[in-house]
Parts: sequence; C-alpha cells; structure tokens
Amino acid sequence: MATRKTIALGCRPERQCGGGWRLALPVSFEHVVPEKETVVREEIVARRRIIEAVERHEATVRREVGQIALHGDIEATQRIVE
Repeated sequence: MATRKTIALGCRPERQCGGGWRLALPVSFEHVVPEKETVVREEIVARRRIIEAVERHEATVRREVGQIALHGDIEATQRIVE
C-alpha cells in the first residue's frame, strides 16, 4: 500500500513528541485602498460675446398637481389627501 503526503496551502506538518501532528498554516489578508480619480468626459468652450438686443417674453404658466395612485397593501405614516 502506497502512502501519499499532500501539503496544501503552504502547510508545514510537524511531528509532535506525543505521537500526533501539528499543522502550521500561514494566514494572509488583503489591504485595499480605494482611490478616486478625476476623468475628463467632455469639454465645453465658453466665449464672451456682445449681445445687441434683449427679447422679453410673457406667458401664463399652468400649475400642475401631482396625482398619487395607491395600489396594494400600503401603510402611510401621514394622511394622504386625494
């Protein structure tokens, strides 16, 4: 019968005086340092120019009111007015 000695994970087997074995396993960890880097996504060009005329506009703006549709089992913390 053939015996095979497998050492995984950098294990160091050591024979003890009492007839047993002691396995020494190295423990490692990773230290991650996140960094932010500014990346140019697009460029704009701003120029000064003289404006000769000014236009004024008048209009009536309509006020919009949001509508909330309630469906399902909803528990509100404040009173909802419909």
